[in-house]
Amino acid sequence: MGRNRRFSKQTRNEKFLALSQKKKTRNFQKRQKRLENSKKFILNLSNHTLSENEILLLGRGLKFVPTTKLTPNKIMKDFSNFENKLRWKYHFHVSEAREKPNEGVKLLQFWSKSDLVPPLANNAIEDYIFATKMDISNTNELEHHTNLTKSERKALQTLKCNDQIIITKSDKSSCTVIWDKNNYIKEGLRHLSGIHYIPIVNLSTENVNKKLKEIFRKLMQNEYLPQYIFDYLTEERTFKTPHFYLLPKIHKIGAQLENVDNLGANANIEVPGRPIISQCGSVRERVGKYLDYFLLPLVKSSEWYLKDTGELLRLLDDLVLPQNVLLVTYDLTSMYTNMEHSEVLRSVGKAYNEWPYPFDIPKLPTEDFMALLEICLHNNEFEFNQNYYKQVIGVAMGSRESPECSDLRKFDLLKDIYAKYNYVNKILLHKVYRDDGFIIFKGSIQEITEFFEIANKEHKLLKFTFDISENEVPFLDLLISKGKHFQTNNKLDTCVYFKPTECFQYLDTDSDHPRNCFKGLIRGETIRYLRNTNDVHVLQKLIIDFKHRLKDRGYKEDSINAEIHKALSMTRKDILELKITDNKSTNVPLCFVTTFNKNLPNLRTVLLKHWNMVENNNTCKRIFQSKPIVAYKRSKNLKEILKNKI
Repeated sequence: MGRNRRFSKQTRNEKFLALSQKKKTRNFQKRQKRLENSKKFILNLSNHTLSENEILLLGRGLKFVPTTKLTPNKIMKDFSNFENKLRWKYHFHVSEAREKPNEGVKLLQFWSKSDLVPPLANNAIEDYIFATKMDISNTNELEHHTNLTKSERKALQTLKCNDQIIITKSDKSSCTVIWDKNNYIKEGLRHLSGIHYIPIVNLSTENVNKKLKEIFRKLMQNEYLPQYIFDYLTEERTFKTPHFYLLPKIHKIGAQLENVDNLGANANIEVPGRPIISQCGSVRERVGKYLDYFLLPLVKSSEWYLKDTGELLRLLDDLVLPQNVLLVTYDLTSMYTNMEHSEVLRSVGKAYNEWPYPFDIPKLPTEDFMALLEICLHNNEFEFNQNYYKQVIGVAMGSRESPECSDLRKFDLLKDIYAKYNYVNKILLHKVYRDDGFIIFKGSIQEITEFFEIANKEHKLLKFTFDISENEVPFLDLLISKGKHFQTNNKLDTCVYFKPTECFQYLDTDSDHPRNCFKGLIRGETIRYLRNTNDVHVLQKLIIDFKHRLKDRGYKEDSINAEIHKALSMTRKDILELKITDNKSTNVPLCFVTTFNKNLPNLRTVLLKHWNMVENNNTCKRIFQSKPIVAYKRSKNLKEILKNKI
């Protein structure tokens, strides 16, 4: 019997070792597969040799959020903000302030955050606050789970401390690019050494702030600027220095991509960069936002203005065309940086002066409006590589008012071209989205080519590149073609278009995001496919490919199928219908905002546990008609953690 027992024990050990070995083999194979998949999402243009763990980390994507340790103090601080919302809403509904005459429409985007502490509310609200606060403070902290392996966390610290590389997303795709720091600086200096920028010794932030305040004070005294907007624009705060940075245009290096080895030694490959000047927290940020409020309606009034892909699809669905039309797309090369300040001011001033419709807030006198815009254009100062520069030609990509200023100047340019072009009547449709244009032309190639010959002589810096086709052209995220629908009912076919450099780096399923983010990604992308594609057979193939890509990123098949099924339960017609939302609704639920963490308890359950205290009070029931909701901010993602300013 003893020998049999020893034999059985030995057999069990052998089985255990065999299972353990299988598990190790399975984990190794899973890691190798993930490693190969990760390489598809990374482009290493530096001399730095990426380790396997660094590849696995970066393969998760720059939007990936590592889990952080849950701090109860942070939740209590967020709940304090929620308390203030409760008390303020109660206070403004029951106070005598509501009996004051109507002061007109007030725009929430121009409100400054108040540091005032609200007075205590009634017993029902105070009892609810106390009970809920006790529940949150007594909630046992859940076990901390991390979504990165030890080796990946070590790789994160290694990359973070490496000051010889720049890690960023590529321009016009989701690819993660590792850029050699010296090449990055070299490309930045190439831009800054041109005619568009000049070096300066010191920033004029204080002087600009003083000039702006003088204009705002005069406008308030003359009753053009409401007090709350004046407070927003002139609030005392510490200004950040605008920062110049680049996004690598990997779509411009084409065939060289085939020679890139992600293990390193690629610093000899030079890639152009898109220059962007971040205005976050700068002296120009808030005034740019204020000016943009007036500029946007001027842009939208143009016959060439295109809001988005949905608007273009609605136009194409209603358009019956002759068989011999040409499809044309064009691009204005470096539109933002190639416009003189004087011409931008001239175009904006003309459009602003002629605008006939009222705004929700007082329209500024043209002279003062233009003075504010001129200060913004002439004082676009920033830092790069520990030196200061100023933009003297063009508008900054990254400023709030820049897109609208550029659009108005571009529309004036198109008017001048149309005045000289002999075949305007043959243009059946012409729409422009920023620097990209789309034309449907009923004429010959020579006739439409003449349009661009005139266009390229009209401006000394702005140049048009164009593509003419009899069959299909890509525009925005659409591939527009003469397919089956065109042959049967003379309506253009459309489907989703992906740029050749697109690598489909969807949000990693281990990222510290709420589950609804992953569901929303699947459903939102499916809806986009359905909206953009008017051929059912093409749509089916797109959905199959989409499923495969999601599975490669770790999404579970059941979840994929459920969300795609929900999205496809809608019709394309419903999606394309223009929905008008009422943004002036007063019945807005209170929102408890906190930073998401997978280790958090169910906060919505905690918030609603004692809500009956509020609902049982007649006054509160009238004020708080909706139950509170929870909204989440995210922690820092890899892009922000690995950020390396130059």
